[in-house]
Amino acid sequence: MGGWYFLAMAIGIGLFLYGIFHSSHRTPFRKISLLMVGTVMIGLSLYMFMPGSADTMAEIFGL
Repeated sequence: MGGWYFLAMAIGIGLFLYGIFHSSHRTPFRKISLLMVGTVMIGLSLYMFMPGSADTMAEIFGL
C-alpha cells in the first residue's frame, strides 16, 4: 500500500510544482486549482504514512 501513497505524493508534488512554475496568465483558476489539488494529495499521502491512519479511515468509511 505504501507504493500507492508514494505515487500519490509524487503526483501531488508534480501538480504543485507545475502550478507554481507554469506561467498561465489567461486562467488563474487553473493555477489555483493545480496548487490546491497538489496540496491535498501531498497532505493525504503524508497522513496515510502516519501510524494509526488506517484505523481512522476504517472508522470514517465504516469498514
